[in-house]
Amino acid sequence: MKTLLIPVDFSAPSNNAVDYAAGFANLRGIERIILLTNCYVSAFEQIIPSPDFVQAGEKEVQFQKSKLNHQLKASKTHLLQKLNPGITVDVVLTCEPLLRSILDGIERAKPDIIIIGSNGRNDVNESYIGVHIIELAKTSPVPVLIVPPETHYQPVTHALVPCDFRSLKRVGQLEHLKKIKNWPHPQLAVLNIDPAQKHLKDGYPPEGVEGVLKEYLHDYDYHIVYDADRNTLHGIIKFADENHLQLIIALPGQHSFLYTLTHQSISHGLAMNANQPVLILK
Repeated sequence: MKTLLIPVDFSAPSNNAVDYAAGFANLRGIERIILLTNCYVSAFEQIIPSPDFVQAGEKEVQFQKSKLNHQLKASKTHLLQKLNPGITVDVVLTCEPLLRSILDGIERAKPDIIIIGSNGRNDVNESYIGVHIIELAKTSPVPVLIVPPETHYQPVTHALVPCDFRSLKRVGQLEHLKKIKNWPHPQLAVLNIDPAQKHLKDGYPPEGVEGVLKEYLHDYDYHIVYDADRNTLHGIIKFADENHLQLIIALPGQHSFLYTLTHQSISHGLAMNANQPVLILK
């Protein structure tokens, strides 16, 4: 792992994600961090005034670009003071929409991971980037680490992997853990939300499931745990909080934790998760 991409909007959640990335980079052998922001004004905005009767002309656009450049440089200076020597920080200001800016940044820089700050439960609109976390998490071709507000970096020794045992295909999504094979391997709690409590019966999980777990997790110290909560999202967050786990790893795919979040409001779901960052694999 060599490069981090951090979309920033200079809000409190965004600034916290930058600070979290500093601790992450210092212990993960990161060589380069890219701070990316955008200044996009649509053609519509240039023609039609805002509700405050402000029309986005060339002068206003240039002023906004100058302001963002100043903020980027200040963030770079702040970040460099926290980083180990040898880690470089680049800044990028684009004039494209947010999602396009990030996808273009991924294409150019080939980052190993994107780090994004999420909004808190008290102000779900505080960060512009946090508001669009669904689109960013679903569209990114590289893993996305979502950092809740006021969460500070700590080395991850214990992580939670929610996993659906109802079919081998779903369990097979564990293969995507290979994407973080260069990370120090934390102890994994493989959580199956089981409201029917099938795990109390003999022969559960099925033999095939155990085989897949052993195949993909043979490099990890892991154990299987169950929760009977009928609300999958609530069960995952509750288990992580009660067991003081430092990271939730979300597997990709239609039946993954990410799918659950996107159908129950990922922004609200992550705001509920006040303590643990969420790593969404690809």
